Amino acid sequence: PIRAYKIEEMLKGVEVSDRSIEKAAEIAKSISKPSKRAKRASVEYREAMARVLTKRVLMKIAFEERG
Repeated sequence: PIRAYKIEEMLKGVEVSDRSIEKAAEIAKSISKPSKRAKRASVEYREAMARVLTKRVLMKIAFEERG
């Protein structure tokens, strides 16, 4: 696990929207540093998963906030 300070800073004081979620997901992909020696999944797959999982969790938070 990593702490995504860039995403935290980007989301401070910003309403969670489709646009901000998409931007955060792209940041997650860009800051992920998957091992190139991993045997179970490619670097590309792991970067994509960082993007997808970030997007999912932020969408869940946004949904819960709206009630």
